[in-house]
Amino acid sequence: MGTRHLVFGLAALVIATALERAATADPPPSTTARPKRRAVKPPPPPPAPEPTPPPAAPPSPEPAESKPAAPALVVEASPRPAVDEAASAHPAAAGEASWAHAIGVLRASVEMGSRDFRYVDRLTPTLRSYSLFAAPMARIDGEIYPLARSGLPVLDGLGVTADYAIAFALSSADASGASVGTSWSRLDVGARERIPLGRVAVLGLHGGYGQIVYSFDGSPDTTTQVPSVEYHFVRAGLDARFLLGALSLYVDGSYLGVLSTGPVGAYFPRETVGGVEARAGVAQSLGAGFLLSAEASYTRFFYTLNPTPGDAYVAGGALDQMVTASLGLGYMF
Repeated sequence: MGTRHLVFGLAALVIATALERAATADPPPSTTARPKRRAVKPPPPPPAPEPTPPPAAPPSPEPAESKPAAPALVVEASPRPAVDEAASAHPAAAGEASWAHAIGVLRASVEMGSRDFRYVDRLTPTLRSYSLFAAPMARIDGEIYPLARSGLPVLDGLGVTADYAIAFALSSADASGASVGTSWSRLDVGARERIPLGRVAVLGLHGGYGQIVYSFDGSPDTTTQVPSVEYHFVRAGLDARFLLGALSLYVDGSYLGVLSTGPVGAYFPRETVGGVEARAGVAQSLGAGFLLSAEASYTRFFYTLNPTPGDAYVAGGALDQMVTASLGLGYMF
């Protein structure tokens, strides 16, 4: 029994000694190895430069090269509609003349004209009326808009107008039946502002100076049947043209502020005279800028003669009316 206890004691001592050595031997390798491994790990930060792949961005320019080609086509197509829209808004800009945007319109016409002059409340029997059924006339008229394509508000619609007509192969007869050479002419110059109202109408404001001369050879007096007049007046009015495709209809109304009446007025020094004028017509486009037009006009001068006792000629008033009808060929540009 004593021997067994001795053996067990020696064995326990050996085991304890071995364990003690193992415990003391293990720490050093772990303590030395761990710090070394941790010190080696810090170097990994250098890989951070790896983000330098951004230079690899060059592949992106490749699609950029292909994209510009497509936009280029779109850019070429976009201006075309812009030009088309401008042309539709202003036909004249595209070379298509129209009543709203044309630079000018010139017209030559053949007319037939008539005149009727009568006194009202006539007390002097030698005061005669005058009547002309019809006489042929030649007429030329036009309107020019020099800034029509400038794009300037108001000014692009401002133009100048002119109208001249003269009768030919015209003669009259006095109270005795003798033939008297007769001349009849009309002149009008002025300005007009045209205002397009969409695509269906064009409104116009116009004004200017006018003259109508109806005279006779020699020096007839009111005992003949052929009283002379020479009207000078200022004109102001409105006009409108309605567009129906290639066809257009127009109307025109003006007030005539009479400045003088000529020879007949000399018989009535206290006269007051006013006048009005109306026109209506139709124009048909023939293509290539040419137009065929027909027009009728009515001009009326009304007198208040204001006689006083002792005057050589006495009448309450007078009325002078002129009517024309014309057929013309015009050109718009």
